[in-house]
Amino acid sequence: VLPDPLRELSRAELLARVEALLDALAPGPTRACYEARWLDQRAYAALHPPGGAPLDEARLRGARQLYAAIASGTGIAFVEFRRSHGLAYCAWRLGELERARALARAACEHAGDGGLIRFRAMALRLLARLSADDEAARLRERADRLARQIEHEDLLDGT
Repeated sequence: VLPDPLRELSRAELLARVEALLDALAPGPTRACYEARWLDQRAYAALHPPGGAPLDEARLRGARQLYAAIASGTGIAFVEFRRSHGLAYCAWRLGELERARALARAACEHAGDGGLIRFRAMALRLLARLSADDEAARLRERADRLARQIEHEDLLDGT
């Protein structure tokens, strides 16, 4: 088996290649979705420092800027979810709990509007982290039910 040349590239190099491909796409829903995914991957990289280094406020704020750069008001559930969910996570980690709750609720709505069951479970799980005990338990239960429906073991509550 020949080695995959892409496996030799760093995450930064791969993301740079994606950026070049994005530039070739015409504006519209397809580009908006790919751009949202690309920005989400860049933010994920910021939120997960190499070598297990601790996450600091500068990285959180950088990730938040990337999520904020995702187009808003597109009416595209995938794009709106990625933006809201990412911003909710960053707000939570920065201690902005009310903002985080509002954004997590918006992420739930966007996922539901698009029939994006996995994303809805993710948003419910985040909202559970931001909620009081009784409500949190109900939200985790809903997220687990959705995860079982789509047979997505990684989304089942491990807490």
